[in-house]
Amino acid sequence: MTTRQKNVIILMLGLLVGGYSYAGIAELTPQQVYKEAKSGMVVILDVNPEGFYKKHHVPESKNVNFYNLAEALPKDKSKRLIFYCMSEMCSASHQTAQIAVKNGYKDVARMPSGISGWLKADLPVGKL
Repeated sequence: MTTRQKNVIILMLGLLVGGYSYAGIAELTPQQVYKEAKSGMVVILDVNPEGFYKKHHVPESKNVNFYNLAEALPKDKSKRLIFYCMSEMCSASHQTAQIAVKNGYKDVARMPSGISGWLKADLPVGKL
């Protein structure tokens, strides 16, 4: 079974069961993510559909989905990763962060409020 197939199974099981485990995954506010984005020392992953990403996204973020997650993640598993999706009601960032942890990434965080929280906080979108 390929890594991609395993990741899809993990995602689908999480959606079916409806419960998520976030052990080892930090939760950040939009302001905290903005500060980290400005540092340039973090990989920010937007797991919204491409159309949403094109409309609004966190500066310096990379649009990914669980199908191309393996290609989007850095080779260095100690690199700081921050995931986000649409809002607290969206589970995609939670699931992809969980996949990253299960694949050995050590410094994983998520922004639960998503791009909705980012916009509500009146933070810049696009490039810094």
